[in-house]
Amino acid sequence: MTMVLEVLPQIEKRSRILPVGGPVSLDVTNREAINPKRPIAPWSIPGEAAHPNVGQGSYAEEAVTSAALIRISKFSTPSCVRATALYWESTPAVSVRVVIGQGCKQLAVRPAIKARSVLGDSTMLHAPALFDHGSGRRFAFLVEQLVFGDHPRSVSEKLAAGSEVIDRLMSAHSTIGVKHRIPLAHPDTRQRLQALFGNVLPSPGLPGLDEILAAAGKLVETRSTVPTGWIHGDLVFSNLIADPFGHLHLIDWEHAAVRPVIADLAKLAAAMPGPDGVAQVLDQGSSLEAPVGGLSIRDQLARFYLQEISWWERKHQRAIEAHRLEAFESWANRRFGLLGPLLER
Repeated sequence: MTMVLEVLPQIEKRSRILPVGGPVSLDVTNREAINPKRPIAPWSIPGEAAHPNVGQGSYAEEAVTSAALIRISKFSTPSCVRATALYWESTPAVSVRVVIGQGCKQLAVRPAIKARSVLGDSTMLHAPALFDHGSGRRFAFLVEQLVFGDHPRSVSEKLAAGSEVIDRLMSAHSTIGVKHRIPLAHPDTRQRLQALFGNVLPSPGLPGLDEILAAAGKLVETRSTVPTGWIHGDLVFSNLIADPFGHLHLIDWEHAAVRPVIADLAKLAAAMPGPDGVAQVLDQGSSLEAPVGGLSIRDQLARFYLQEISWWERKHQRAIEAHRLEAFESWANRRFGLLGPLLER
């Protein structure tokens, strides 16, 4: 938190829209800092309560910032801090996303801006307006519209929101067009998948190791083409917000890149309850079918899940450190479960 409180005043001074703060004592607990002099937001802030009680182990820290609430990302490390600062008293209300640290991968400002311009207008995925951006010697930041609302949480909310976004993505890529390219493949994918089976116990009825490795050899190391274009890069329900009027907004564009477009669809389908998301992608994916010599929509989905679970080590290590191995096994088994029907011939 100290690194964030050192950088935020610099961002406020150089930004065209942020108010400049004064000395204030912030209430800090865990990964969150609250400015007690700022009123509570008029609507809920996605993720957690807008003004949670400061719990045991909290402390006060002097700061020169006008932010109402600061949150440190769960993906932060001592050498690379990712944080979001919320300014709901400014006009308009904004959030600042900042990455701080020498040698860490900086905030992908240019890809985030480009992907928004391609996919994020009001007729497609409703990206929050981007007001400002910049970088310093050891940090980079984005200033964007603060969307009040909440994430889809119930089964019905997730199914409805996921279905709408899948429709929008299909329409967006049909409108803007895609390029058909041979996807990159990591040469160690099959070895990684084999090692994964030593760390999880797949549920009965899921594909066996031989079947998984055979599919990886065919699909991951393919020379066939797949539709490729701009994607959001982290399309999960924690990055979807339903505002008080029921409109969906897609936030956190920092992972945007030019990649196989199935990546967004497959990740959202896996986050949706049950098989509905995958079924919808298969049913409506004719526009993303590759031409002759390319991978079918079914094989594109299977390929994505095979690649995703092959990079399991870091997620597994974080689960061990957080004493949440059940969550890791649930994540892995969910992917294996989706692979089963996709690999059936």
